[in-house]
Amino acid sequence: MQSTGAPKSVALGYPSRFARRRPVIANVGHPSCLRCCAGKHMGSVTIKLSEQDLEVFVRWAEHLRRVDRFHLPEADEALVEKIVTYSIQNRESSIEVGESLYRARVNKIDEPRAKQLSEMGAPPRDSARAGRMNPAGIPYLYLALDEATAIAEVRPWKGALISVARFVPHRVLRVVNLNYRDIKPPGKQVQKGDETDYKTFLLFMSRTLARPQDPNDELSYIPTQYFAEKFKRREFDGIIFQSVLHEGGSNVVLFDVNSAAPKDVSLHQIQQVTYSTVGVK
Repeated sequence: MQSTGAPKSVALGYPSRFARRRPVIANVGHPSCLRCCAGKHMGSVTIKLSEQDLEVFVRWAEHLRRVDRFHLPEADEALVEKIVTYSIQNRESSIEVGESLYRARVNKIDEPRAKQLSEMGAPPRDSARAGRMNPAGIPYLYLALDEATAIAEVRPWKGALISVARFVPHRVLRVVNLNYRDIKPPGKQVQKGDETDYKTFLLFMSRTLARPQDPNDELSYIPTQYFAEKFKRREFDGIIFQSVLHEGGSNVVLFDVNSAAPKDVSLHQIQQVTYSTVGVK
């Protein structure tokens, strides 16, 4: 059912929690502190990464952008597989049938009513641009776990009208939770394993996702697209990741754009937008 009533008022605040710093590209070696160990019933992976090892992920990102779009050096690929295996063992979660997810779009100036349900899905293949998790020409469905996060993700301005669609999955969706925050999204499983050092990988993902995307730079999100493909090949339906535009919010990307369908649309008007900043040297 589509809503055509008066728009709801929304106030948004954008924290500047991720001060940008130029990454250091270092010729660091393969982390020797990652190890595999046997569990009681199945093999388990323990990730041990030092603070310096964040530079390893930066080096991987540069390799994927500038050297080989699809492959890392063999030793690094082995480490990636261990990270993915750890994620599956300790960060797997699910989105249940009927659970509400949200997607927002900014209305045009001459569009005073909520958009049609048919306008709220992912773009068609021939117009799908490269995104945080998807390569150009392969659309994914980007959703949020709550309305406020969905609205924040479209970066609205004061007075803007925002259409927000509520999506529900057709089946139980298998997802991996790469949310960096200590707090977990409601109903989602996180931190079953030793998270202390694994968070170095999550921090890399969060920082990469936090980078503003230059529309003319199709290489911006190649590193996160690379990891998304790893989980897609392991038969996951999507990835939960931290919102950098709404504090406490989480997004989810679904690899199959038809795995969730819009059920209704509501109209919102932005009443206030606030910012907080921090000085950067």
